Amino acid sequence: MEVLGQGFALPLEELSIAQETTQLYSQWLFEPQLRPLAFREAAGTSDEQVLYQTMFHHYSLLFQVPIGVLIQRHIELCKKVLTVLTMAGRQLGNTFSEQTWEVLLKVILGITDSLLREQLTKPSKVLMPEHTKMSDDLCEHLLRVLFELWLRSNIRQVHMWDIFKKCFNGWTHRIPVLHQWAASSLGLCQRVVRLLYGPGQGTDVVNLAVGGYNIGLDLQADFVLYAWHRVIYLLRSPSKLSPINCLAAVNGIGRMSGTTCKPTSPDGNTIMHMFGAWLFEISSFPTPDASHAYHEAQASAFGVLCRIFSKPQPSSRPFLRIYTERFYEALSIGLRSETSLPTILAHSTELFTSELEGVRMMVPDFVIGIRMAMSGQIRVSTGYMSQEKQQQILEDLHLAALKVAGCIMCLPNHFEKVELKDGWNVGLLKSADIAENKAGREDKEILSQLLKYYILEMLLNCLETETSSFNLRYLLHLIEVYVFEDVAFCPGLVGVVVKTIQEKIVTVQVPVEVALCAFDVLVGCAGLYEYVRRDSKSCARELVLALCRYVDALLSNHTLLSTTYPLVVRAYECMMQWILAGQWIVGDQDCHLAVISSISNGVHIVERVEEHEASVVPPKPQQEKRRWGTG
Repeated sequence: MEVLGQGFALPLEELSIAQETTQLYSQWLFEPQLRPLAFREAAGTSDEQVLYQTMFHHYSLLFQVPIGVLIQRHIELCKKVLTVLTMAGRQLGNTFSEQTWEVLLKVILGITDSLLREQLTKPSKVLMPEHTKMSDDLCEHLLRVLFELWLRSNIRQVHMWDIFKKCFNGWTHRIPVLHQWAASSLGLCQRVVRLLYGPGQGTDVVNLAVGGYNIGLDLQADFVLYAWHRVIYLLRSPSKLSPINCLAAVNGIGRMSGTTCKPTSPDGNTIMHMFGAWLFEISSFPTPDASHAYHEAQASAFGVLCRIFSKPQPSSRPFLRIYTERFYEALSIGLRSETSLPTILAHSTELFTSELEGVRMMVPDFVIGIRMAMSGQIRVSTGYMSQEKQQQILEDLHLAALKVAGCIMCLPNHFEKVELKDGWNVGLLKSADIAENKAGREDKEILSQLLKYYILEMLLNCLETETSSFNLRYLLHLIEVYVFEDVAFCPGLVGVVVKTIQEKIVTVQVPVEVALCAFDVLVGCAGLYEYVRRDSKSCARELVLALCRYVDALLSNHTLLSTTYPLVVRAYECMMQWILAGQWIVGDQDCHLAVISSISNGVHIVERVEEHEASVVPPKPQQEKRRWGTG
């Protein structure tokens, strides 16, 4: 065998010898009947284990980097050898002794380390192109084989895991290493969840899925628990990685935390014990001049944190104060960051409903973030996205901001005596200056007065600038809720809102569903007329006259009556509600005439719609057209 083993170390010109030796060793491994007589007689003894160990050592000689033009053929042979080693672990692993497993793992680990570790060459020494090509081509294959065999071995020797960890952190400059680590950690995490929380959670095997490759490992339960902790902490600190690798690590952490963030899964403190230090370290990156990937990694870390803290906790096991304090400190900074804000808002829609201790003190910071998101200050990274995709991303951002706004906009009325901390409005730009001037004039403003001002201004500004039909309807609902919540504190608010909505639907072309929703809000506001007449005596008159002009314009376009009919009906209903809300129209001759004229124009609208529909010939179904054409 010593002679055969030397065949793996021959130059590239003798590659055929290495190929034949590989084939021979493969036969000896998987077809015992083809082994020499002495080897067959050693079956089941320690000599058979020595045979396995010797073949594994010989295989490793093939992975020395050769020099020559046949490098690609050599790489393909290395891949075949890796497949042989993998199959040996799968088919013969239950016959391997502990020492044989250790030899196999050391061989694979040594091969991987020699090819993947960062080569620190002297300035005068250039790395061989063959080494670079071989390392890059074999990287993913080596990692798959190493992680699969390592887990199959059920190895628990501390010194082996320590060697693995030391070598692993020398490879983390390669992005496939982080992908393999994340996939292996996730597979173990899913299996652990099943073991701890029952059939409804996790998976019944350890799935290693990465790069289109998927293998399920049926491992012992106690080893899964041991390996889970060991594999996760192979990585020392994601914050020390390059930007793109840091992002890959954070995304992996996010998938793991998502697996554990289930109703019956571990409480948030457990997750924070595991990943909190890493996530807080990354979220606190000083990134003013950092690369785009670092910004993405930081934003991803904020997203993971928000998902964790949005998970409702058992009353007996609330989040530790040290975690909530660090979370709020990080959020206060992240909500003023253009790169992190979209992710924070997208994953905070349930944060204020989670009953998290102290979360309401973050209301001012979220108000600042929401205003930034809705005012167009956020520049979404678009890359090569289509215009439609870019628009969808912005609409999703606005919707997330509106959802969070809906959770916090009524809170100021319940905490009106809470004073604002100094510097709370940093990031509000012009609005911050207004707040500071107010505070200067009135000594110390309280939360309800300032925050309600900012929230209302934001909602009304959004009504004028938002273009998404769904977002506009959501926004109109929020405005209606805000009005009913705050009308007792500010009677003039109703008139301002009515005027804003009136201008939106009368002067701007909005989708039918948005206009119908706006009419619903106006009808609801009619019930607050007693508040309206105190500060906006002309509000009802101006609205009714505007609705008259609006209806007349719709009725004048006969071709669109079948489409605009619901709008006309709803506008009439809104008009009647405001006319009957009080006695304001009595004696107003101009308004009387306008209403009578508008109603007269709409008396026969149903007949006109029916006539228009009758005059339109419906298109024939495609199938019928073909049949008639052949008849």
